Amino acid sequence: MSVEFKKVSEFKRGTLLALLTDAYLFDGRYEQSCHSDYSEV
Repeated sequence: MSVEFKKVSEFKRGTLLALLTDAYLFDGRYEQSCHSDYSEV
């Protein structure tokens, strides 16, 4: 098994937000912070 690293800019739009939202769902405060920091204006 090999690990492949990619630039964040190579991800489809919304991928990083979806991953961060999923990761921080255990506490609503983190979810709100994630959305305000990473969602598009």
